[in-house]
Amino acid sequence: MKEVIGYDFDKTLTYNDTLLGFFCASAPKNLFYLPKLMVYFIGMVSSKFGFISNTDLKKMGVFLFLKGKTKEAVEEAALRYRKKIKFNKLYHDLTFEKEKKHIVISASFEEYLKVLFPSHVKVVASKLAYKDGKVYGLERNCYADVKREILRKEGVERLALFYTDSYSDLPIAKMAEKTVVVKGDTLQECLGIDAFRECFDK
Repeated sequence: MKEVIGYDFDKTLTYNDTLLGFFCASAPKNLFYLPKLMVYFIGMVSSKFGFISNTDLKKMGVFLFLKGKTKEAVEEAALRYRKKIKFNKLYHDLTFEKEKKHIVISASFEEYLKVLFPSHVKVVASKLAYKDGKVYGLERNCYADVKREILRKEGVERLALFYTDSYSDLPIAKMAEKTVVVKGDTLQECLGIDAFRECFDK
């Protein structure tokens, strides 16, 4: 069996979160754009302070910026957007050797993540829901415990190595023999869950 290596995406392989950027890249710049952006920012603040969930925030973003778009329009936005993503040193150093199994495990949308990696890299991510070929909602939010559930459905129970920037990935860190915590271009190896918690002062 191939050695499994997992990667979070936002701020693990990039310098910034990418979801808002994708929403902005997908939305027409008309009279409604700025009001929608303001509503979403209010949602971000509400989510940060625990007034709404991460899933509710993502549903809000889909409703404001993506609802009604065709699959083709989403794919075109993904191709445009990939040129704007600021990848970090780790991403540029990775070779994704074919003799190992590489899995990107992200709360961002697989619609734009899939165009960023070689075809042999598995992308497990949040998904948009389509009806009659158009976006109408959120099919799944690949976040926190849900990441572990989806991995297990993919037949993955253990990872040899996992890269992440976030404590919310604790469920995946528990599945990994070794976790590397990413902070910008700095990598810190964590052997065991206690070491992982210490990286975040938990």
